[in-house]
Amino acid sequence: MDELTLTVFDTDDAHRALALRILGEHLNEHHRWATGGECRQLFVTLCDQAGKVCGGIVSCTHGLWLDVEFVWVAELLRRRGHGSQMLAAAEAEARARGCRRLYLDTGASPAAGIFLARGYRACGELADYRDGRTRYWLQKVLDGTREGETDAAPQGPGK
Repeated sequence: MDELTLTVFDTDDAHRALALRILGEHLNEHHRWATGGECRQLFVTLCDQAGKVCGGIVSCTHGLWLDVEFVWVAELLRRRGHGSQMLAAAEAEARARGCRRLYLDTGASPAAGIFLARGYRACGELADYRDGRTRYWLQKVLDGTREGETDAAPQGPGK
């Protein structure tokens, strides 16, 4: 067997970019097999008139799911409905891509209220995640799908 090199990094941009591209290709292939859908990135940004990013959502769709990695709004613009507007835009695009469910995780914070107010429901929690705070896993069923409805998972090759 060839000798392998294990690298842990956080600053090597060229190596990181290559690794992310290769890992992304393999992850996408896995999602096509495991969920019957291609993993596609979905970004939503909130920009000021000069084009400066003041908020955004980083997520991806695959199969019937939208997985939200993070939602952020600049502190001075919070509590004005921007987070809800961005979530609505991401949800609309997810529906257009055929998604029926959404998933995200968040710590116990005032921002969690945005998700709960938009119809997300807790489906799991990790107590004392950090400094006594709980981390929650949230999901949302999109319009037209009944709560608790399941879809058959695609079978892998030869199954």
